[in-house]
Formats: sequence, C-alpha cells, structure tokens
Amino acid sequence: MNHLKTYIFLLSFFTASIAHTAITDDTANLIIPTGEAYTLDGTHSYSDFIQIDGTLYITGYNGTGTTGMLELISSSITVSSTGKIIADGRGYPSGSGPGKGNDGYRGGGGSYGGQGGGSDLPTYDSIINPIDLGSGGGYEINSSSYPGGAGGGLIRLNVTGDLTIDGLISANGLVGNNYHGGSGSGGSINITTGRLCGSGAIKSDGGYGYNYNSGGGGGRITITTPHNLFTGAITTYGGDSSYAYSGGAGTVFVNGIVTIDNNGITGNTGVYGAGYNVSDISQFIIRSGAIVDFSTSAIIGGALEITAATVAVNDTLTIGMLSVNIGGVISPKAHKIDLTIKGDMILQPGGMITADGRGYPPGEGPGKGPDGISGGGGSHGGAGGGGGPTYGSIINPMDFGSGGGARIDQNENKIYPGGAGGGLIRLNVTGDLTVDGIIIANGVVGDNYEGGAGSGGSINIAGGALNGSGAIRANGNYGYAYNGGGGGGRIAVYYSQKMFTGSISAGGGTSAWGLAGDHGSIVDNGAIISGGALGPGESITAPSQTLGNQRSLTETIRAENVSFDNLTASGTFSGTVDFTQIVFVKINSGAYAGKGFTRGLLNATLEGKAYSGSFEGIIFVESSTISLKGVVSGDLHGSLELELTESAPGNGVYNKVNGLINCNRIGESVLAKLYVSGDASYSQTQDYPVTVLQLTQTAAQGNMTGDYAGPFNAIFTSLTINDAANPYNGEGFSIASYSTNKGEAQGWTYAKRLESGIMNINGLLDYPLYALMQGVFNSGTVPPRLLLDTEKLDNSLLALKVKIFHPYGVSPGGTYSFGIEVVNQGTTTFQNMSVALVAPPHMSFASASSTYTFHSSVYWTNDAYDPIPCIRWDFPQIVPGQVINLSYELKARIGVMSNGEIMKGQVYILPTQDALDFLPGYDYEGPMDDDVIEDADMPAIGRDIFFGSRY
Repeated sequence: MNHLKTYIFLLSFFTASIAHTAITDDTANLIIPTGEAYTLDGTHSYSDFIQIDGTLYITGYNGTGTTGMLELISSSITVSSTGKIIADGRGYPSGSGPGKGNDGYRGGGGSYGGQGGGSDLPTYDSIINPIDLGSGGGYEINSSSYPGGAGGGLIRLNVTGDLTIDGLISANGLVGNNYHGGSGSGGSINITTGRLCGSGAIKSDGGYGYNYNSGGGGGRITITTPHNLFTGAITTYGGDSSYAYSGGAGTVFVNGIVTIDNNGITGNTGVYGAGYNVSDISQFIIRSGAIVDFSTSAIIGGALEITAATVAVNDTLTIGMLSVNIGGVISPKAHKIDLTIKGDMILQPGGMITADGRGYPPGEGPGKGPDGISGGGGSHGGAGGGGGPTYGSIINPMDFGSGGGARIDQNENKIYPGGAGGGLIRLNVTGDLTVDGIIIANGVVGDNYEGGAGSGGSINIAGGALNGSGAIRANGNYGYAYNGGGGGGRIAVYYSQKMFTGSISAGGGTSAWGLAGDHGSIVDNGAIISGGALGPGESITAPSQTLGNQRSLTETIRAENVSFDNLTASGTFSGTVDFTQIVFVKINSGAYAGKGFTRGLLNATLEGKAYSGSFEGIIFVESSTISLKGVVSGDLHGSLELELTESAPGNGVYNKVNGLINCNRIGESVLAKLYVSGDASYSQTQDYPVTVLQLTQTAAQGNMTGDYAGPFNAIFTSLTINDAANPYNGEGFSIASYSTNKGEAQGWTYAKRLESGIMNINGLLDYPLYALMQGVFNSGTVPPRLLLDTEKLDNSLLALKVKIFHPYGVSPGGTYSFGIEVVNQGTTTFQNMSVALVAPPHMSFASASSTYTFHSSVYWTNDAYDPIPCIRWDFPQIVPGQVINLSYELKARIGVMSNGEIMKGQVYILPTQDALDFLPGYDYEGPMDDDVIEDADMPAIGRDIFFGSRY
C-alpha cells in the first residue's frame, strides 16, 4: 500500500512538471505555453483538458459571426499564474451597443451590468445568465470627434470537472482613443464548473473616464458550481472618472448570491425584474459606493444586505430579509418607499431609510404654504407656520408632505422657493423589526435658506416585535428669518410587542422670527401619542375591538382584467377619465357568491390638466348590475361609486359604466364631483377553483371624536384570500353594519391582510355618516385592537337637480302658489332623502302637496315675533331618472313687510337624518311657544327663493 501511495505521488509530480513549448489546439486539448498568445472566437469543445499559461485573446466584435465571444467546453481548464483569457474591449465598439454612451462635449460611459457615467440608457441582459457584450463609450465631440472605448466581450467556460484560475480572466471595458471619449462597459463572464479553485482574478470592470469623459459601467459575472474553493478577486467595478461621472457597479452572481460592489466609487446600477427569477437568488449584497435602482414592483426572494451603498426604490420592493448596515441607505427613486419584508428587518446604527424632501415640491401639495413677503410653511399632520390646511389619515398615513411657500422680495424683484415636503415610507414586516438606525421623512428648508419650510411626510410601519434604540422621524423643517416652519407629518406604527427605546417624532419646525409649524400625528399601536390636527370632516375612534367568529371557507374565485377607457367626465370639471390595470376578483360559489374586491389605476384629464391616482374597493352583483363602491387616492382623493350594466338585457356582458367620483380633494381644489360614463372592456379571465378564504367577524364598540362625536358600534365581516400560492393572497373585502346616534347603515371596504397580523380596510360608509373610512385591525396585540378613521364626504348631491317656481312679487294678505321639481340625473339610487323648504320671512303656511311635515322656526324682527314656516317631504328612495313635483302655498302676512323688500327663502335636498337634525317634525296646529329658537340651524347649501313685496 505504501508503494502505491509513492507511485501516485511521483506520477502526479511528473505530470505537473511537463513544460509545453508549442501552442496546441486540437479536439483533445487547447494548450497555450508561457509567453505565447493565441486568438479565438466562437464555441470550442475539447475532450481532454485546457491549459492556459500564456494569453488567450478573443476576437474583437465586428458585427459578424461569433466575433466578440468565446465559449470553451472541457472536463478541465487551468489558467496558471502566468495565464490570461482576455476579452478586454472585444465587445461593442465606440458609440454602439444597447447601453452605448452618450456622444457630446463629454463622452458618456457605456452601460451593461452597471450604468455608464453620464448615460441615459439603462442596464440590460440577465443577472443570472448573461450572454451579451459590453457597450461602447460615447464620442467626445468638440473641435474634433474622438471615439470612446469599446465594451468588454463575452467569455463562457463550461467545465465538467475542475476550473483552476490562478491567473486572470478579464472582460473589461477600454478607455477611449488617446484617452478621449467615454469608456466602454465591462462585458460578461459566464462560468459553470464542477469545482472552482485558485487565487487569481476574474474581472469585468468598466473603463476609466479620463479628463471630462465618463467611466464605463461594470459588466456581469456569473459562476455556478457545487464546490467553490476560489479565493481570488471577482470584480465588476464601474470605471471612475477624472472630472466627470463614474460608472455604476455591475453584478456578480455566485451560486444564488448577487454582489453589487463599486469599490468605493459612486455610480448607478439598475436591477430589473426581467433579469432574474426570484427563486434563483438567495441574497443581494450591495456595498462600497454602489447606487442600485430596483425596478417598480421588483421582488427579491432572499435577503438584501446593504453596506456603505444606496438602494433607490421605484415605489414598491418585496424582500425576503433586509439588513441595512453602517453607511447603507434606502431612498425613493421618486416620492415613496414601499417595502414588504417577508422575514426580519434590521436597521443597524449608521443605516438609514430616508424620504427627506421627496414629497410635494416647493409651493405644491394640499397643505402648500402661501407665497409672500415671508413664505408660509407647508402643512400635513400639523399646520405649517402661516401654511395651508392639514390633511391625511392619522391611522394609515399614505400622503406626501407639502412644500413651503416662496419668499417674494419685491425690492430685488426675486422669488425664493420654499422647501419640499417629506415623502412616504411604508414598511410591512412579517417578522421582527429592529431599528437602531434612522427612518426619516422630514420636510426640507427652502432654497438658500429662503422661503417656508416643507412639512413632514408619512411613515407607516406594520411588523412583529419592534426593537432597537434608533429614531423614526417625520418632522417639519426650520423656517429661516421670518419664513414659516413646516408642519409635522404623520407616523403610524403597529406591532405585536415593543422593546423599542428610541424616539418617534412628527414635530413642527420652529422659525427664527416667523410662525412655527404645529406638531403632526403619531399613532403607536392604536394609541394616539400626538394627535396632530384632524382634517376637515375627520373623525376617529378610540381603540376597540372584539374578535368574533373566524373560520376558513373553500370557494371558487374568478379574476377578470378590465379597463374603462376614455370615460366622459362632467360635473365640477369636464374631461376624460381612464381606469387601467383593473382587476375584478369575485367569489363564484357559496354564500358570498357575487361579492369580491377590485383595484386599479386611474388617469384623468380635466380642463386640460392631468391627474393620476389609484382606487380600491368592493364589487357585488345585484340582478343585472355590478356595483362598485370604493375610494380613490393620489391626485384625486375621495369616493368612487360606479354601476356596470348589461349592454343588452340578459346577455351577461356588463360593459356600460356610469357613476360618481366624489372628491374631497382633486389636485389642489376641493369638493369636486365628477360624473363619469362610458364603456368597459374585459380581457383575461382566470378561475381559481379551490381557494381558501379566511372569514373574520369583528365587533367594535366605542366613541368617535372629531366632526362626528358620539357612539359608533359596528360589526365587520371580512373575507380575505388565505392561499400563499394565489396571486391575490391577503386581499379581500369587508362589509360593515354600523349604528350611530344619526342612524344605521352599511360600509363597504377593500381589505388587505398583512402577514404581520395587521389588516387594513379602506372604503366608504353609506348615509347617514357618508364618509371615507380607513381602519386598522391589529390581531397581534392582547387584546386585539381596532382603530377607525372617517372623513366626511360632501353630500350636496349634484346628481339631484332642484328647480323652483315662485311668484315675482307678493302683496300683504295674498296667498301664493310655489313649486319644486327634483330630478335624479345620476345613475345611483339615493336612499332616505328629504326635500326641505325654509320659507322667506313674513310668510305663513297655507297648504302643501303630498305627505309632508311642518315646522315653524322663529326669527325676531325689530323685537317682533316673526315665525318662518319650514316644510319637509321625506322619500325612502329616489331612483335614477325619477322626477318629483311638489307644490305648496304661502300667505303674505299683513303689517310686517315693507314696500319693495326683497325676501329670501331656500330649498334643500339632503339625507333625511340631516334634515331631522335641523328641521325636526312639528305639528303646526299645536302650541308653538315651546319651539321658539333664535335661528334655524340650516345647512350651508341650498337653492334660493327671491321675490319682492309690493303694495
């Protein structure tokens, strides 16, 4: 046995000492000796081994055949310490390729895995299986034209056994000709091997940008091996630049782990959903100066780790786990960060999630600060110093902060803009959340410290345990000189347990000599720590919840993709509205068949101005109609009530759309009503025959404060999809039956069950409250908690048109006839409505048509008792197209009116409960002294009756 061991050792030693003196390229072997150079392109397979001790070059790309790429296939490949496989500059030449650099006075760098410096073009190709070439840099064009550098080529190594790299494999981008022009991007290196060994280098870096030209973006490297023993360097750095823009880091994919590292150089990298499958990536590591831009709705199945680098989020990002280490930053590409983390999230000391100044720009937003000698601070959860109105939800904040007003210097004839508001940060964490760093959405100060400061934005967090000692802030900023400070933003945090010892603040910004901003709102797991300011018409409940029945159902559901294109809009504004990316998800079996939820996007062009937003709500089928009740958010903020009817009776095609968008805010206007009509079109339909639904019934009892103050008791029946494989998992709807001291009615909401145990509901309450409603159920606390927030909608009911008929003049002692016509010109049936008349002064009641209730309110004229008749007609419902004609007679009283006096009365149409509040029932034949009041408590809007007296 010992002789055998010795023999094997000697044989191995003898084989390794073989000195190759000539280049060999046959079907068995490729051998390139030390000091020799050889060039290949295309695909080459060798049955025995490949030994690279010299240099193997790839033919440069010239637009034909297989130039620019090399694929080697063998059972063993060795690149010794003197060996090299070089594809530097063998990719797309200057000014060409999918990521070609910009031409100009300063040549832009080429893009590929990372974005070229100064480039407008995005990154391209796959993270996991790159097969493209690097792009060339742009031309430098001034008195002469100088080409940029070429991009790196493509190297593919497919090795069934060992791949040993002690030398260099390189696909770098090159610098421009004579150091002019933008540099090329790195190319791609794609390796599959049984075992990877060695301590050499694998590089696909962007070229350096000399002078005022920009560096190339890094390339792409992929390595797949069951045994990774490699200890050398693997880099896809972006190229730095002398005085221009640096290239972004490329991507390195090794056995499911993606590393984006820019060697301390600041540059951009784009990560787009088409470049990888979620299941193929277990971890993203982003570090050392990389700035990574994730595409909209990107999904990372594994972990994301950020160190000394920045991740820019395009609205939404889903992650398996998240760790933000020292120097790591997450910021929004535009206005918001919306993260869903399926596991734990750790924000280390020195790590930051920031949306500072990413809200509404200076001088814009619902709470924008006014311009003036001193700029007013922007408002949001708290009023800005001298700013606009507050707005937004206390319990589920989703709005951006508003910008501060400009300071106008009339002496210098200059305008100095204020600061922008804070953006939106929403974190939905299934596991535990540790915050030792900073989560921040502050407003910012004005330009050059002038103008009013921006208000704080929104921070909305739901998770498991909340740990750490960091800071969560949505503050308004400081108002310099006499400019106003920004109002505080809104923060809501929900969790199962709390060991967080850090600070949470939504403070208003102070001012040097001007007006300070007020504090915003903070909700800490249902407890209102700082109330900020309730918005107009807003009410809120104290936390209260009793979980009732909870069980699972298995039903068939159907998802339909729908669009409402080019709906005609009329009302407060006229124009068109497009509803896109609509999905109808309906239950098709069981007790809840015909009910479901919907969501989508909308874009409107009204009076020549563009608006955008989203909507969500509930749908239900009744006879030949699909009804949709929900809410719109974004530039339009309010309720959405639509009806879809059949194009022909009984054909089952619901493609006629009519309805109302009732906006409390549209852009910077308020109380706008849009009546929309047009056609619906259906595309893809998908059935899910065995879908598990979670049914939860929740009873809530408590009191509301704010616009409506009083008891609020409700039962919520919620149905959400509870099937991890279903694309709509966690989504559903909730139907509420509620009672108040104003009456009883129903509520209709979209529901979203988060994996952290939080359920958000968002929808509409019918009359008598008639309000937008948001709710947060937290089943992770003991006891479970419910917090509700309502925002009253305008109920002047423009769909109900009122005409009045009256004489042009009256004489004392005469009896005169009057008339009222009510027409429902909308598409919605109005329930429990009343027509109410407040007669002009100096008139007494004579008669009225139909069934009515009479009441006498009393004014005092010159210390004289002057009763004013009030008549109310109640209607259980007013259906679309219905015309109601009413008549009444009034007698002109003698001795109280002066000749030529103009007398004014009003006719209202409003919910019966509201009518009862200011016109209670009264028998005119009974005693009146018990009902004497100084003034009738009348609503603000009505149709006026004018006529004069004559003798």
